[in-house]
Amino acid sequence: MAERVLASLCSQDMEFKYLLCGLLGVVFLPSLAHSDVTLTTPSHHTKPIGEDHLLIVLTNMHHSHTYSHLGTNEKIMLVELLAAAEVDAVTHYIDTVGFSKFLLLIDAITKINATEAHLLEQYMIQELNQENPDGSGQSAVGRRRSLTDILTKAHQNPAVQNLSAEDRALLDELLRAAESHTLTPVIHREGYAKIIQLFEDIGSQHETHLFITYLVNHMNEEAAMHG
Repeated sequence: MAERVLASLCSQDMEFKYLLCGLLGVVFLPSLAHSDVTLTTPSHHTKPIGEDHLLIVLTNMHHSHTYSHLGTNEKIMLVELLAAAEVDAVTHYIDTVGFSKFLLLIDAITKINATEAHLLEQYMIQELNQENPDGSGQSAVGRRRSLTDILTKAHQNPAVQNLSAEDRALLDELLRAAESHTLTPVIHREGYAKIIQLFEDIGSQHETHLFITYLVNHMNEEAAMHG
């Protein structure tokens, strides 16, 4: 059943806007101990259900208050993610739909239930790292340069002068927060979509992809430092 659902969903003409560079980490990890959802392990699934936290989170969300309050597009994406998780195809799915679309889903979920949004971020990172094709045990994101490098370069871009005073102040804050390893609260406060739009306004699509990659690595480091 899950294979047929996934095949149908993946056959749709989906917009590809960003390359997948990784997913953003979180600082805390709440418990799922009080979930009312009873799960069984699909016959095709490669991990015991108790170890597949991403599948548990997505299943709980599909039956939660959060799901009922999402918009139609967000509901569809959540169901698609659930189908992909059931057949261990999350990386392929995110590559197909684009990273920015996932971040918009996280923004929408955060407005309804920040705890569920943080859980989804956390377990997405684990899932993608497990599916890392080079077998190194290290996320591809973890081999990138520092975020402060890309932020410093962005400050030197002449296009910054065309930003509003508010956006220039935000860019300054991002650099200071990255240097002091306090960036995660800023990102959660502003929302991922706003930060990505800021970089789209001053750089190329390739530069925006690089920024997302560096951002992922930095926030994972902050999660490890403060965890």
